[in-house]
Amino acid sequence: MRVKNNQDFYRALHALEEDPKWFTHVGQESGLDQYIDDGDPQTDVKTVLEDRKRLKKVRKMLQVNPQAWRTGSKRDTVRLIVTYYARFGLSYKDMSGILHIPVSTLRHGYPPFKKDEVINSDLRVELKDKFGKHVRL
Repeated sequence: MRVKNNQDFYRALHALEEDPKWFTHVGQESGLDQYIDDGDPQTDVKTVLEDRKRLKKVRKMLQVNPQAWRTGSKRDTVRLIVTYYARFGLSYKDMSGILHIPVSTLRHGYPPFKKDEVINSDLRVELKDKFGKHVRL
């Protein structure tokens, strides 16, 4: 969505920013509209709920889904890496430390490939050399 001249977006964003600690009050998310904790325990429930509603409104205007960045070929890529590490005997905890993805997310969302399972055809492998430049295959 283009927000450059969208006054409703800026009003919603400024309403969210009225609370300088909104990001603390919202709490840690585990998915879309699912929260692991209630944020700051010193804050009243009304403030937490209002900040969550404001954040949801801003995301809706931006058409943002927090989990959408890892879909399709990116998801298959993570599953391929998990399969590779699993064959070498690494546990999900070890893989979590390497990939910087929570253990439960790896275990439930990115299981290793089964024996006859086929990888999506649009999978691309990107490698980087020691200088950070992309190496094409």
